[in-house]
Amino acid sequence: MIAASDQPSLRLDATREEALERAAAIVADAWRSFDRPRRGQPAVDDRLHELLRSALPAGGSSTLAALDDAARILDTSLAQPRPRFFAFVGSSGLAIGVLGDLLASCFDANLAL
Repeated sequence: MIAASDQPSLRLDATREEALERAAAIVADAWRSFDRPRRGQPAVDDRLHELLRSALPAGGSSTLAALDDAARILDTSLAQPRPRFFAFVGSSGLAIGVLGDLLASCFDANLAL
């Protein structure tokens, strides 16, 4: 049997408010960037290469750093809301769709009822 003290904590290492503020800032920056086409995709930098090549961590990581890393990866990927993305539309790229997804996942990720 594993002692409770040996189990990793599932708590964030930042306050909920700090995590939410960081996530909101990332979304706001992304939404502003979607208003104009970019000349090209951002280059995959050394940090992104490191993230994509490494195994998942055995222990926890910094909440705010994880949000920043996720933003880096998502910004480098091809995004549907960008003005020059013509391939397909898999889901709503509208701001209201993002807000709806946020509320749905916060209250009931399974959307059971």
